[in-house]
Amino acid sequence: MSEAVRSPTAVRRELGQRLRGLRTEKDMTVAEAAERVGFSQSKLTKIELAQAVATRDDVLKMLDVYEETDPGQQAMLLAMVRAGASKEWWESRRALPPKFGSYLGLESVATALQAYETTLVLGLLQTADYARALLRAGRPELLPHEIDRLVELRMRRQEILTRADPPPLTLWSVMDEAVLRRPIGGRETMRAQLLRLIECSALPNVTLLVMPDALGAHAGLDGPFAIFQFETSTRPVVYVEGQAGNLYLEKDDDLRRCQQTMNHILADAPGPDRSLALIRQVAKEMTP
Repeated sequence: MSEAVRSPTAVRRELGQRLRGLRTEKDMTVAEAAERVGFSQSKLTKIELAQAVATRDDVLKMLDVYEETDPGQQAMLLAMVRAGASKEWWESRRALPPKFGSYLGLESVATALQAYETTLVLGLLQTADYARALLRAGRPELLPHEIDRLVELRMRRQEILTRADPPPLTLWSVMDEAVLRRPIGGRETMRAQLLRLIECSALPNVTLLVMPDALGAHAGLDGPFAIFQFETSTRPVVYVEGQAGNLYLEKDDDLRRCQQTMNHILADAPGPDRSLALIRQVAKEMTP
């Protein structure tokens, strides 16, 4: 059995989808189901989206309301509750930003990721020194050993680009030219980061695109976002990060709008060869 199948996050997502399916089969809205089960709407939604760990009692209450009496179905869902209660390897990291564990869970079970960045290199492509410089600036309250742990976590996350089983994540990373020219950690650290991007671009599952400043206005100017794709039976998820908090979008209208925006970004961006040439040019400019 592959790591993705064993992953507690994958189990929680499947459990949530199955519970959502049982609810919709009864033509119940979230509000109606929550009232009958005795949950808040927020709790029920978080269970369905795998943003909260469901307990055995939670699921039994939901099955009772949804009139699911098949012993085999009940046993399977309760087995998912047990498997999903296990902790992921990152969940013991105390310095993680609030709710970022949900992002890591999605990242760990995704089959593909399309990400657009306006200010920073995507975490999956960062060097340790670049990541450390970002954390020192963005999380000044952290002690040096806490920053070291977060850097180690970020480096471990990158294993999904080269893993063997399950197949590696397919990554489309689009970034503004400004990302290349912002000397995070100084020119030497930034040059090493650009060389890392060049190295990653050689991976068959990684496509890097750069939106040049000369392009002017384009579809991505509203800000960065990422689209996670999963196995065909699982809905995509859009992730949007900002000062006001992290958003996880799964409604049809939101998914459609964000995918259309991403399609326009991908269409407007120069191809991989021209993008790689620009990365090499900026790396040369960063040479002492």
